[in-house]
Amino acid sequence: EEDRLTIFLQPKIRLNNRQVVGFEALVRWPQEDGSFIAPGAFLPLAETSGLLNALDLQILRKTVAATQYLSSLGHALPISFNATWSDLCNPDYVGKLLSILDSGQVDPARLEIEITENVIMSDLEQISQKLRELAAFGVRIAIDDFGTGYSSLNYLHRLPIHTLKVDQSFVKAIRSGEDGACIVNAIVAMAHGLKLD
Repeated sequence: EEDRLTIFLQPKIRLNNRQVVGFEALVRWPQEDGSFIAPGAFLPLAETSGLLNALDLQILRKTVAATQYLSSLGHALPISFNATWSDLCNPDYVGKLLSILDSGQVDPARLEIEITENVIMSDLEQISQKLRELAAFGVRIAIDDFGTGYSSLNYLHRLPIHTLKVDQSFVKAIRSGEDGACIVNAIVAMAHGLKLD
């Protein structure tokens, strides 16, 4: 109600030329002492109290405002935003999201919705319908923490996915031995074969 949540923009950097190619919006709850509460502490509370949808829409508005601000500085870069199971199962979510984009005069292609494999597989038919609606309007779809959820890869060709975000546990394992590198190489090769980022 006090609109105190804020977002930080974490840059996405193309490693071969160090170019910033987009951002991910990360929500934080600022405190009076200058510290911040991370989402892991307050999102479960928002979910159990029935406030998660309202919170997510507030974060989306701030993400759209950040997109507008970057555009005003000459940086037309996409920003990704996490969507929850609760969001995608809400019948009004797609309409509200598109309305926020429209009111901010932001091209839907500048927003990327991130979801986890677990969210997709919790209700594949309903979630896939919402993702198709969003993709039809130009919103990009990313799978977050790829490789840690369901082992079925069936949804990769059934859904309008644009990006796979390799889970950090695999990336960290690259240095520890050949298995980490092998898994990451396999995911990257699969993504290239499916024409995904």
